[in-house]
Amino acid sequence: MKGILRRGIIGMTGVGLACASMMAIASPAHASYDELYVKSGSTILGKCILYGDYDVAKVADWRQDGIGVYGRYKLRSGTIVDVNDPDGAGGNDGYKNWQGTGNHVVAFECVARDGHSSGWLYIT
Repeated sequence: MKGILRRGIIGMTGVGLACASMMAIASPAHASYDELYVKSGSTILGKCILYGDYDVAKVADWRQDGIGVYGRYKLRSGTIVDVNDPDGAGGNDGYKNWQGTGNHVVAFECVARDGHSSGWLYIT
């Protein structure tokens, strides 16, 4: 009986280690996700997202009001890049990918062209 119990414990330990190894391999090393909303009062005008390893940006204008929304992304190099949603709630969100360049975003804000802003979010 002790031999069966011992083999069961050893087997479960092996399965647990295999599962933990697969999770470590399958999950990204530095997955991130941050989002900001730009509002006018209580109305959401748009959303700016930063994900990946702080190197992929997406911008969505939520209203077809002709104002427009863009994300302003400050890179580690000091460069500021604007990513624009060109059509306001039409499904063609703005997108920018810096993966593989070694340039990561260190801060970003979401801005409506009428002057409203989410304010800057600094990545720590």
